[in-house]
Amino acid sequence: MAAIGDSTMVLMGELTHGDAEAFALKVRLVKFLHQQMGFDVLVWESGLFDCEEMNEAIAGDKPIADVARMGVFSHWSQGVESFPVFEYARSTQNTARRLRMSGFDIQNSGTAGWSMYPTFAGWLSDPLVITNEVKTYLESLFADARKLSQAADPQAEQRRIDLALRTLAPSLADAHRSHRDEIIAAFGEREYVYRQRCLDNAVAFGEMMAANEKYQQSQSGEDFRWAYNVREAANAEVLLWLARERYPDRKLIVWCHNAHLFVGVTGLVNIGGADLPANAQTDSRGRVLNVMDSTGRAVKQALGDKAYVLGVMAHSGTWSWLGNPPIDYAAAEPGSMEELLHAVGSPSLFLDLRPVRADASHWLNQPRPGRINQQQPVSSQTAWPKAYDGVLFIDRMSPRHQRP
Repeated sequence: MAAIGDSTMVLMGELTHGDAEAFALKVRLVKFLHQQMGFDVLVWESGLFDCEEMNEAIAGDKPIADVARMGVFSHWSQGVESFPVFEYARSTQNTARRLRMSGFDIQNSGTAGWSMYPTFAGWLSDPLVITNEVKTYLESLFADARKLSQAADPQAEQRRIDLALRTLAPSLADAHRSHRDEIIAAFGEREYVYRQRCLDNAVAFGEMMAANEKYQQSQSGEDFRWAYNVREAANAEVLLWLARERYPDRKLIVWCHNAHLFVGVTGLVNIGGADLPANAQTDSRGRVLNVMDSTGRAVKQALGDKAYVLGVMAHSGTWSWLGNPPIDYAAAEPGSMEELLHAVGSPSLFLDLRPVRADASHWLNQPRPGRINQQQPVSSQTAWPKAYDGVLFIDRMSPRHQRP
């Protein structure tokens, strides 16, 4: 509580999407932050549309396992160690201060995503802001999607439909935006802004997918970084929108991977800090071109110490994707942050890095190796108090378990 202070956003990381101890600890932290510190919106690294649909369903009587799968990626919605957070959220729905859920990702993540474009079609048809020709074309795509199992090549047909919808997304978003006043008159400004955000996310997702497809053909580092950064820049916009506009009077908890909350960039350089390095190149919209950016850097630059970035580190262990064999952690390097934390001799600990961040002479501010991602365990030479506000350290990690 003392470390977080008056921060209004706490971003909680993880080294992989398959760590049992990290998931269980984050569930405990969500409950603590909600009960003791007034944080009442849990924002997932999952689709905005999917999670807002899930949020509506939490208060109903649909089985909570089905509700979780509506919004959140399966590594959390189907993990034994993370699932209790959904049960907890439902238990708060009839209290004076319920725990809400949302998502900041432009990607679809749950079963609710299957209804996203049909929902868009409904939004754009009442009042009608698209041509009857476009409406008929959308309906034909939805009809084809319902007959996928009968197609000669279901995967190819799915790709065709997905590409057609992605190609349509910019015109759908523009049509909605051009009828702003009419839609606000019918549904209110809050609903209009939410719908526009979902439509703009679909446009950003299409751009990310096009960049990914280019990378698959070229296998170049430049194309990989661009595809990654399109998502990071768009996700940062969504997260800041949630904090400033969707939930401006509430405190947010963010559940995501370390790689997204890490405050800094990697690529030509490995640094910590919200400011871009001198060699960073950007496009006309400020998106970084030549180094891998992060959502956390943009959020920290915008919110400063109103955002508390809590990275997770571990000395050793194993992890797994759901239903797959365990994968060994990369060994901690000599002199690394993981080795230093391991030497304390505790199975877990919390280290607040904020008090030393401004002291350039403090030994913790000297760059030292460490890992932010055990899924792609590249070491980062980083001044860690600039990269994280605090660290949750778990000495040995084990794989999370799949719910039956």
